Amino acid sequence: MENMNTVNWGLWLALAMLYSVLTYNPLYQLLLFAAIISSVVWLRQPILSYLKVALLVSIIPLLVNVFFIHLGDTVLVEIPRHLTIYGHRIPVIIFGGNITLESSLTGIIMTLLLVNMFSAFQLFNTMTSPDSMFRIIPSTFRNLSLAISIALRFIPSVIRDHSSIRDAQASRGVRFNSASKTTRIRNHMSTLIPTIVTSLERSFKLSESMVSRGYTGKRTRYSNEAWTSLERAISTAFMSGFIISIYAKMSGAMDYWPYDSLHLPLLSPIAVLPLMPLLMPLFEDESRRTE
Repeated sequence: MENMNTVNWGLWLALAMLYSVLTYNPLYQLLLFAAIISSVVWLRQPILSYLKVALLVSIIPLLVNVFFIHLGDTVLVEIPRHLTIYGHRIPVIIFGGNITLESSLTGIIMTLLLVNMFSAFQLFNTMTSPDSMFRIIPSTFRNLSLAISIALRFIPSVIRDHSSIRDAQASRGVRFNSASKTTRIRNHMSTLIPTIVTSLERSFKLSESMVSRGYTGKRTRYSNEAWTSLERAISTAFMSGFIISIYAKMSGAMDYWPYDSLHLPLLSPIAVLPLMPLLMPLFEDESRRTE
């Protein structure tokens, strides 16, 4: 199959995000995880880089649910609410209480949900480019989208400028690690104005360059992305996935909440169907697969 265009990649991301937030059923979350990771592996993306950041961020809900939420009837570990130290009873306000199976399972489900969302977004970000995203934005929002795109591209440059200015100031004897907090703040503020001036100079140069190249003229395109009958069929599949996902949620096929009643989650065919379009990247052309 030929490569999916940017619009279809956006629909793929939207369907993955929608599906992940519609259900707390761990089986559906695992199936979604399998669909996303299989696409990552097929497209030869570094799987560890996808999971590392996602796990670091997603571990927080697990810890919060396990140690801070003491709901549920199935007690795994009981942490005393008071500790006796040298004869004094000290209340354990935050961690005291029962660690339950329900809260632990909920934390695992929320962690898996966030891992799915982070992994899907990172794959989308890898397989598309800011320029392709900018081209599909309607002309009505052209100026706004261009301003946002330029601002995002300027962030790394501003960080590099600030680092260079800070190094230059340090070589002149400015101490950024002074013992006095007031002195540290004042020394760091001394890098603010040069950084702003440098950023403004870059902005003026960019604006002059854009005007000299005819930016004020009508928007043109060197080439348009392919929008064949196959791409339309793929878009239809994604839209069908949206409709089926919402229908499955409204019918209760995706409902699961460990705190209500702890039981084995069930699978419904109607709730599995929306996962099928998410496997479209497995049919990507060989040219899109990177070592």
